[in-house]
Amino acid sequence: MLNRSQSPSLKATAEIILQEPVETKLRNGSSLYIINAGTQDVSKVELIFKAGSAFHRHPVIATLT
Repeated sequence: MLNRSQSPSLKATAEIILQEPVETKLRNGSSLYIINAGTQDVSKVELIFKAGSAFHRHPVIATLT
């Protein structure tokens, strides 16, 4: 059984392969996109950018606007 009290180890990956979704039109005209990839381990992807008022040349401008 998994020990849910401990976070899993982090793993860096060099390549991410995403499957193309299959588009299905619903009766109301909305599009539904489905990716049937079978069973997979759960993954979380985070993109972190150095942005925001802390990295702005004039940080007070962001606060004033």
